Amino acid sequence: ERIYVTGTPVVDVLELDKAEEYAVEGRRKLDIEEKTIAVLYLGDISGAHKQLGYTTDERINEMTFELTLEALKKLATEDQNRKLVLLLRPHPRDPNKEELLEMVERFQEGLPSNFSVIPATDYSQMGMQETRYASDVVLSIVSTENFLTAIRNRPAIFLGYDNTGLGKVVLEQIYGKEHLGVISNYPNLSVASSPD
Repeated sequence: ERIYVTGTPVVDVLELDKAEEYAVEGRRKLDIEEKTIAVLYLGDISGAHKQLGYTTDERINEMTFELTLEALKKLATEDQNRKLVLLLRPHPRDPNKEELLEMVERFQEGLPSNFSVIPATDYSQMGMQETRYASDVVLSIVSTENFLTAIRNRPAIFLGYDNTGLGKVVLEQIYGKEHLGVISNYPNLSVASSPD
């Protein structure tokens, strides 16, 4: 009689009962057609890994984003019948977020007609709920959002990129190799071993 159930704040904030409403509104605001596959890249803070004692490249976020852009461009080029949009949501505290946005600007030229990149950065107009629910899949190096995406019954991919010395190093240091294997086998969660 002294225990009061208050909910689970991390999960309650997902507002699963409003998923469809957020998805429709988010896609409307971002002008994404219904059949277009929306991929959300959640940015990281490159320097934070070193501060936490993890050993990885000092530009992990920027390099991972560039590799991801190239991989999605290749996918869209190989399958012209599939429409893709990459939503970029830099970490709000990322001191290098302007570099990511500049990368998007440079990258726009030469994109196949079935692929576009949209900065989902107007935090005052586009809340995280609308952004996450407008997405069909979430990509990040190590964001907690990947686990929350799986709860929302959508796929999420940790960007490990083994052969680059980027995300895999951080993921193994944070979760350990054994837990990383468990994560890889969890429904709707994957660890990408390469941009391909």
